[in-house]
Amino acid sequence: MPMTLSLSPDDSEVLRKIVAERCTPDDCKEALKRVPGAPSWNRIALTSVDMDVLSQQLLQKLRLEQAYLPTSLLLRIMEQAWQLEDVRFGISEKLPSLVRPPRGVATWVKTLTEALTAMQDKLWPWPPGTPAGALFARLCKERGELQKVVDALKLFAALKSIHDALHSLQVEGAKWLDALAKRDGDATVATLILALSRVIKTTTAPPDKLPSDIGESCARCSKTSMDADRLLRGGKADEIAFACAKLRQMLMREPPLIDAAMFSVSREFPLVGFCTLFEDAPVREAAFDLGDTLRRRLMEHALWQAADQGLYEIEQVLAHPPDNLLGELVDRVPWTTLYLEALFDGATSDRAIGGLNTTIRSYVLSTDGPLPAGAAPASLEAVRAAFAELLGAARSAFLDADRALKDDFSQLLALQQPLTGILDRVRPGCEFFK
Repeated sequence: MPMTLSLSPDDSEVLRKIVAERCTPDDCKEALKRVPGAPSWNRIALTSVDMDVLSQQLLQKLRLEQAYLPTSLLLRIMEQAWQLEDVRFGISEKLPSLVRPPRGVATWVKTLTEALTAMQDKLWPWPPGTPAGALFARLCKERGELQKVVDALKLFAALKSIHDALHSLQVEGAKWLDALAKRDGDATVATLILALSRVIKTTTAPPDKLPSDIGESCARCSKTSMDADRLLRGGKADEIAFACAKLRQMLMREPPLIDAAMFSVSREFPLVGFCTLFEDAPVREAAFDLGDTLRRRLMEHALWQAADQGLYEIEQVLAHPPDNLLGELVDRVPWTTLYLEALFDGATSDRAIGGLNTTIRSYVLSTDGPLPAGAAPASLEAVRAAFAELLGAARSAFLDADRALKDDFSQLLALQQPLTGILDRVRPGCEFFK
């Protein structure tokens, strides 16, 4: 069946050049391990250390194996180097479709759940002396990979829960937490306190087996949120302002750490082992396609997180303008809007990004030279207003993307039940019962 991600020869070459310029042979070697059905690095036996030559030869070798493998490998190399700004810039500018994957995983999850349930149903206990059968033997051999899949799903669910609580605080508490927000009579502290309660609940007693840095992040979030809750309930204006400032700092620091951890779980997800569980080719392809699409969704999410970090920095600059305000804006606005142009739909991009760029240009001309005929001068307040419109559009779109990802992973977690059922019937030490 056709895979979701399809690159034209030209787009494939653009992507190859982006990763070849920024990545290493070791990146290619690690990425190759994560491509189901790909030959081993030693079998391909490439000797060049020049990334341009090596990447071309590697893709040619994979194309001889199966047509989709080069595309999947490029996606994996891109994922391997997604923390590099140059890679994110290159994709955002030249191939934004890569971070606009389709929504919805229901069809894939249904196919995989049915296949796993059928396996589980065939593993009922046998009468004494009856051979366990080929399916039992095969699943016993892959039991370690099965356990890794279940553990990864549990860990991802825990990380997503923490992330969602922080994101809800950011969105629902925007009128208090945004430095440029106008707090009217309707912007009650009660909404902020309710959002804080979710953060406290998810971070005060996080699940076991979280990465150590995420455990430390949860401890910081819990303490900051409980302190803020106490100050907000006190009702004193200066204490409320202090609490909001501390929460803003938390929301700038912690979500990127959680996002990086989710990205790492996705990158290390044992997709190769998961795909080998299925003997039926269409089911195996569904697992492969689901894995690649979810990786694109998480790269999209990471790009949103990077854009959001940039928006926070711009907001602080505009709230407390330094002497070199224009220089600070020039350092931050272009790359933040580059990410947003890749993520927004065309109409939102034209309205929100175009409006801010036009206003900043007018402001520059108003402070440093004559305005063109008919152009209206722009004040700092006008720049703040244009930015507030962009910020609102970005937060709304980010929330929609986050909700869609949350819905998809809620469905994905349905795989845990049949997988756990199989593990219950193919228990540790199963090799002695073949």
